[in-house]
Amino acid sequence: MKDNELRDAVMNIIKKEIGAIGGVLPVEVINSLAGNLSKDFDGLIEQSGYVSRSKYEALKNIADRLEKRIILLEESIK
Repeated sequence: MKDNELRDAVMNIIKKEIGAIGGVLPVEVINSLAGNLSKDFDGLIEQSGYVSRSKYEALKNIADRLEKRIILLEESIK
């Protein structure tokens, strides 16, 4: 899940739960709450073994580069 998708989902949940009070609160307050909660959710999600798409892409890039280096090392040993 993309980082902004998680933040949007949290913001929608907050807006839904706040209901009528949400019309009184400024949008900035709701966005701030959603941003703070999404950070907490990110931590919970990572504890469950999942990572954000950006972290996945970064780790995949590192793994691909390491695999290429290993192949080159194996070829130089032969």
